[in-house]
Amino acid sequence: MTDPIDRSATSRGAGPADATPPGAGPADPASADAPSADATPPGAGPAGPAGPAGPAGPAGPAGPASAGATSADAVSADAMSSTTRPPRASFHPAIAGREQAMADLADTVRHLTELVVTNTAPPEALTGVTKQLRSAADALAIHVPTQPVPRFVDPNEENQGRPSGPPDPRSSPSPESTGKPATGDVTATPTGTIAMPLRDMAMDAAMPYDPVIGRYNPLALPVHIWFEPPMAVGTACFTTPYEGGPGWVHGAAIAATFDIVLTAANHLAEAAGPTVWLTVRFRRPTLVGVEARFEAEVVANDGRRVTSRGRLVQDGIVCVEAEGEFAVLDPTRIRAVAERSTRRRGETRA
Repeated sequence: MTDPIDRSATSRGAGPADATPPGAGPADPASADAPSADATPPGAGPAGPAGPAGPAGPAGPAGPASAGATSADAVSADAMSSTTRPPRASFHPAIAGREQAMADLADTVRHLTELVVTNTAPPEALTGVTKQLRSAADALAIHVPTQPVPRFVDPNEENQGRPSGPPDPRSSPSPESTGKPATGDVTATPTGTIAMPLRDMAMDAAMPYDPVIGRYNPLALPVHIWFEPPMAVGTACFTTPYEGGPGWVHGAAIAATFDIVLTAANHLAEAAGPTVWLTVRFRRPTLVGVEARFEAEVVANDGRRVTSRGRLVQDGIVCVEAEGEFAVLDPTRIRAVAERSTRRRGETRA
């Protein structure tokens, strides 16, 4: 079967000999696109000229306090840029009415995570920050209910999950802003809501806590997903917390992203369901800090099992390929399984 998403992007290297597992050395150490193992770690800076030690010494780029401040300043400029847009109204029962406050909380924890893996603060500074964070965690812990909040909800039948106002540009970019073709007709209703095909709705609306695309889960970048029928597309610029090898995105983060983007393709084909198996082939390293485009499309569907195929393209080069098989289940069955799991978690906590 011909790969329906085999388009114009080229591949870095060809054949199994070029496959590079995450964390392993590059297949070709001299390759220009592989990051150097000798790269200076974030915040380190050059040693600088020798000078007297201690607080009275010259500032110099080598001083620990200077290095730490430089690292924090560099992170603060970029860490929250992709998630600071005002959140749209949510139909999720645990998010509705708290959208902005929850988004601010998740964004702050994302920023903190970036700082944890890039800072060079002295021990006494870390001890002080840890004490403050423990107090903050204690203040939040008293608001965790015994019965877990749902991780996934279906759009209600009345509005089909369509939020009031325009689609979120993070997950459903408009043709005007991206130059991409529209994925369906969008019309305004008398109440001001947006009527659009369900496939055009941002996936994170139903999955706000997803570890890959969830707007309100600080573990997620989040990856942004939209549709270019018959293809599902996801874009991400992975940051330092997702690093595996030096300057490379960890393979587990890539596999998790493929799982949700392939699922998005299945959703577009109305054949969504749980993953049966997922195969990922790492052709070349995916670089941290460079936008990665995930593309996925259904290649087979017998009504019981659906097979989807995808690839990751970075700077016009195919770095990773993936294929997965998924069980096709009725949404009511998926909902029933989710409800049983939620009840079990609640019984365990009690």
